[in-house]
Amino acid sequence: MGDAASYLYRCLTIAEHLIPVPDQDSPAIVDGGQVMVHSSPAWNPGAAFAATDIFYGVRNLEAEVRLAVTGSGADPRGSSDGNTRAAMIAIVNLAEAVDRHGYRDPKDKTPCQCGHCRIMRSLWAWARSVEVLAAVDEAARWSVIRHADAKRIMCPYCDTPSLRAAVPWGMVACGNPACKDTAGNSPVAYMHESALKHGHGFLLWQDGRIT
Repeated sequence: MGDAASYLYRCLTIAEHLIPVPDQDSPAIVDGGQVMVHSSPAWNPGAAFAATDIFYGVRNLEAEVRLAVTGSGADPRGSSDGNTRAAMIAIVNLAEAVDRHGYRDPKDKTPCQCGHCRIMRSLWAWARSVEVLAAVDEAARWSVIRHADAKRIMCPYCDTPSLRAAVPWGMVACGNPACKDTAGNSPVAYMHESALKHGHGFLLWQDGRIT
């Protein structure tokens, strides 16, 4: 459950960063064989819709699971990035108390309806909504960052080997859901080439840090 929530948070970060990045104009053949180009919006509606679904979805899911586990609800969380992370962590913790995989007829091929499986399906479905965005290109193309000696590079914020790179997007992010930068957000950096040393680069993090 924790891995699914962590991956979903990374997907949400990607979707949020893609919102101001419009998809490329795409050609289409219309009647008569004429090639027309459909102009894309100046922003990315698909990424915005995916991020919004996750944003509200995890809050609603947390409320539903909390009610099922404790018998009482809670006031809705605020709209900050930290509250989104807190809702995901709460879902993972509360999920320990939900029902899990009761007896099923071996002939029953329908999806398991236990509380645990329903939560997992929601988390992966939201993540998938980001994976299939045209701007993402391929699903889950994050790779572990290592030194030349194969040792994993530590995150400069949480000091754990949780850094992942999405080279096609020029992005680096920390996969630790509890990690925060100095602005209180999930650490995300963009790759830049050094103007002083050819072949060398640096990471510019969202909070202004350079590594």
